Amino acid sequence: MKFSSFLCLVSCFLFFIGCKKSTTPITTTQISLTAEYVGVTEAELRLQVDSSQPYDAFQLLRNGQPILSVPLSTNDTTMLDSTLFPAHTYTYQTALFYNARQSSKSNEVTLTTMDTTSHDFQWEIFTIESPFGSGALYDVAVVNNDDIWCVGEIYSDSAQPGMPYNAVHWNGQKWELKRIPYTYNGQSFYHPMNFTFSFDNGDVWFGGNGIVKWDGNRYSNVEINPNAWGSAVINKAWGNSTENVYIIGNNRSIAHYNSNVWEKIESGTELPIKDIWGVSSTVSEQNLILAPASKKYNVGEKKLLHINNNSHEVKEMLWPFQNRRIHSVWFRDPRQIWVCGAGIFLYKNSEWNEFTEVPLMFTNRIRGQDINDIFVVGDFGIVAHFNGISWKIFFDFPASLYYSCDYKENIMVAVGGLNPDAIILQATRR
Repeated sequence: MKFSSFLCLVSCFLFFIGCKKSTTPITTTQISLTAEYVGVTEAELRLQVDSSQPYDAFQLLRNGQPILSVPLSTNDTTMLDSTLFPAHTYTYQTALFYNARQSSKSNEVTLTTMDTTSHDFQWEIFTIESPFGSGALYDVAVVNNDDIWCVGEIYSDSAQPGMPYNAVHWNGQKWELKRIPYTYNGQSFYHPMNFTFSFDNGDVWFGGNGIVKWDGNRYSNVEINPNAWGSAVINKAWGNSTENVYIIGNNRSIAHYNSNVWEKIESGTELPIKDIWGVSSTVSEQNLILAPASKKYNVGEKKLLHINNNSHEVKEMLWPFQNRRIHSVWFRDPRQIWVCGAGIFLYKNSEWNEFTEVPLMFTNRIRGQDINDIFVVGDFGIVAHFNGISWKIFFDFPASLYYSCDYKENIMVAVGGLNPDAIILQATRR
């Protein structure tokens, strides 16, 4: 894949100048250099200059050596250095010029790039038998090492062969089959479950035909306003708290839950929406919620929907690969957006690039702990790990269909099916 280079001024010029942001008043010094972002092989730096001073150019120094000299066209400039090495420390400083003579220097900024992570995992495979019907697990939530939930449908009860177990729970010692009840008119129903999502407070949500939450002690319904959702099956949920949750489904369905109030969101598409992920904060530049929409078995229309967390306006993010379906999205920071489906793609430095190191098998889910520690899983048993620099593909497992995965506390759990049974694949970093 291609990466922008600091030494190639022609291709990177737009990153270095003209990138205006909301400025912060500079009161203590005339020049301020800060590190805005540090990755594995790159760092983003921000130069703020007192506009009343007569500067017309600047030079960026790395470890005392000039690596960039450009005109100063704004008092707030963002620069990207993408020629760095993992786990290295660098010191930056800027020198400002007027009429080709140096006038001032900024403060020094010292930063250390992120290291790569290990590809070395211990693997375990668990088969959940489903002798009375075709079973599968569709989603998983890792709460912690001793609390993992997988959901789907397992038909293994000889006394009630048509009633599925809709969850499997890891308690730190073993996997246990569970029936999570959805209560309607005082009666409990045990529908197959499509999704699960865990929150920082330990609550876990489950759903498909409705939503059930688990607070560590009991299950209870999360009632959905029918005017906000209708009858569509819920495919996935994401939220940064139990009071701020988005759900997505087929037939263009998106809804937002805010402190017991549901609101319908118009997606602008008839496509099924397959995944949702986001980061949100009070800083608008860090507020991003994305949801891919496409049909897995149809190479036709596909969209990457951008949901505004405040206005709930939905726009489309540019997707340049017209023949590539998109199925899942994950990111920690809006500067790097990862998408998978018919390929694995990364949006960085305002452009999309494809990773061709991984075989072109359909990948159903992408999740990570950070930008240097990411898993993808999918069809034909494909499992791959990205360590910040390279991919490792694991082919030592049954050729099952992995629908989803979750990755937390150095434990990755993938779930799926190998007809008629369900499969759980667990990787623990050594």
